[in-house]
This record gives sequence, C-alpha cells and structure tokens, in this order.
Amino acid sequence: MSMRTDANDTYAINKVIFQKETELLDKLLEIDYGPKVDYIYNPIVYASQVHNDYLTKYCNGPKDILFLGMNPGPWGMMQNGVPFGECISVRDFLQLTGTVDKPSREHPSKPVLGLACNRSEVSGKRFWELANVLGGGSAELFFKNAFVYNYFPLGLLNSNGKNITPPELKADVQKKIEQLCDETLSDILCLLQVKIIVGIGRFAEKRAKNVCTEKQHACKVVFISHPSPRNPASNRDWLSATKRLIIDYNLAHYFSIDKEYWMKEALAHAEQALKEGEVPVGCLFIKDNKIIAVGSNDVNRTRNATRHAEMICIDTVLNSESAEVFADISVIVTVEPCIMCASALHDLRVRQILYGCPNDRFGGCGSVFDVASVHKRPVPVIGGIHSDHAMNLLKTFYKGVNPNAPPNKVKTKNKDSSHSS
Repeated sequence: MSMRTDANDTYAINKVIFQKETELLDKLLEIDYGPKVDYIYNPIVYASQVHNDYLTKYCNGPKDILFLGMNPGPWGMMQNGVPFGECISVRDFLQLTGTVDKPSREHPSKPVLGLACNRSEVSGKRFWELANVLGGGSAELFFKNAFVYNYFPLGLLNSNGKNITPPELKADVQKKIEQLCDETLSDILCLLQVKIIVGIGRFAEKRAKNVCTEKQHACKVVFISHPSPRNPASNRDWLSATKRLIIDYNLAHYFSIDKEYWMKEALAHAEQALKEGEVPVGCLFIKDNKIIAVGSNDVNRTRNATRHAEMICIDTVLNSESAEVFADISVIVTVEPCIMCASALHDLRVRQILYGCPNDRFGGCGSVFDVASVHKRPVPVIGGIHSDHAMNLLKTFYKGVNPNAPPNKVKTKNKDSSHSS
C-alpha cells in the first residue's frame, strides 16, 4: 500500500481520484452484464463537470472517514455524477454546478435532466440531511474529515427501467465487478489515508471488510443502514437512528463545528464575566451551527456554587426543549468543565465537548479526573482551543486584578503638608 500523495497537493488528489475512476470505468464497460441489464449509465463521464466540481470542492486532502455507498440511483448519481446525488441537495447544500450530457442510451422512463431535475430521491435526501446535521449546516465542515464514494460507479437498468444493483447480477459477473472495484477502493483508501470506513448498507460493509482484509488496510469498518425506502429499517426514522450510531461509534468529533470561531465567541462572554467579578468562564451550546444557549459563571453574584456556565446553559435548554435535543448540541466552554459539569454533560450525551484551557484544580476531562473513563457512553472531548487566551483570563482573575479599576496614580508629598493653617 505505497501509493500516496502530498497531503497539501489538492490538485493531485483530485486528479488521481478521477484518473482511478476513469481507469475503473474502462474495465467495467468491457463486462457483459447479462440479459437483466438493458441500459448502462456512466454518470462520471456524461456528468463529469459536476462530478469534478464535487471532487475539487470536497476531496481536498486526506480524509479520516470514507462513507461507502453501493451504486448510482436513477434520480441521484445517474442525474449528476455525485454519490447519493439527490439534485436538490446537490444544488442547495453541496452548491455544485456544471452542465450534464446524456448517456449513450437512455431509458424513456429514466431521462437524465442533470441539475435541472427536481424529482427527489429518498436515499440521497436522507443521506444529505444526515451530512447537514453532522456538519452543523455546513457541507464544508462535513467534508473536512470525510468523503463520500460509491463502490460501483455505473448505473444499470433493465428493460422496464428498474435499477439493477450488483448483488442482483449473476455470481460470475459479481466476481468480475468485485475484483475491479476492490482494487480501486484499495487505491482510494491509500490515497486519502482513510482510518474509518462507514459501510452504507450490508453490501458496502462487506466489500469494505474484504478489501481491508485482502489488501491489509488497518481501517476500522462500521455499518449504517442504507437509507433507501426499499430497506424497511430505513423507513423508521433513519436520520435519528443513524445519528445515534455515529455517536456510538465515537465518530461525532470528526464532524466538528468551527471550533475556533465559536471559542472566540465564548471567550467574549468569559471577559464579560471577569468584568463582573466572576471566574472568567464562558459557555455556548451550539445546535445546527447556531447558538441556542449562552452562559457565564454566576457563582459570586448568586452565592450558589452550582451556577457554573455549563449549568446555566443546561437550564436554558431544558426550559424550552426536551432532553433529546442534547444529542445535537456541541458544548463550547473556555475552561475544561469541572467534574460536576463534565458528569452532567456526559449524562445528557451531548454531541461533543470543546474547551479552551485545562482546569488544574477541578477538571473533569482529564486534568484532575476523567469522567469519560468511567462513563458507559462517553462524549468526545477536544481541548486546547485558544488555550492561552482562556488561561490569561483565569490568571488575571486569580491575581485579583480588577480590569475596571482606573490606572494607579503615584502620590507625591505636598511640600507644605507639614504646615497647618
């Protein structure tokens, strides 16, 4: 597994992936798919503009996670060359553009309309809704550590226009497909330096495991149910079930929100707390890339030792929402949560905890005690974000410096001060 590229050379990564896909397609088109298949759609070729826009925008370096799909659908990738390419999502969420040509032969019931297609594909709609949630409303944040790729890139239709998937083909045809697609998938894993493969459906999971075993990749392979309406399990709130799996697999922290930006916002609240004579800790609860709760320490004013910034945010949310909402909340706090607050956040199963500087006196995320180490379902925790700024605020407070005090004035003796009038 020696094929690698410079992680900073995004142009090379994009081009090499497209080259690998093109080489695979040339070989796949030589296969006789049998009497079941009457139409072969090759969307990476006739929708190459949109497909390359997808690669250019979102395959811009190594990826920790690869979401692996199976094959194009008639109202998804067959329309625009994007995996799970429900056109509304491709236009509005992914913000992709480009003209799309026609396949060499087109079934009358499955016309290729490109990005002008307004028919929604259920699988793609569900998948990109998941991506939207994981990225906090941002495609860029979703793709920061992840990429989405289809194992088999051709669309196959029978005479009635029905989509034919690889498992529905004869065994000898399946074997030929697997030999070719396994090799290309192995190359993609090397190129992107993938650590975790999320198999979307049992077929993708099986192929991923086989490639990792045969090609000696050290990737972890996990499974999520395919979002297709053909799959009965996916029709029972697929989005919520899959979000829960992402958390259970400890993958949520790979889809971090813009932690640098939000930490600066939290630090502004910490600075305000300092001005008010409180320990300078600021906290934000972020859901769908929006602030839904703000807190700063209020212990001194209330004379209540539990009025920590995190607890204030928790109370704010519970006053208007049910506890289920915490699974979608990222906690941004300027100082490592204390043991009390860390325990509460783990119990509520928030999406992730992002903090600034360590809390050497009371820290519950490793500095004094690691709550996650004794919790059945620990929450991902990331520290060290603008740590110096957060620590300087604490030092100012504990030194007893009042930032509102006027500058010291040096007193001088009055020469006549010894004379009385």
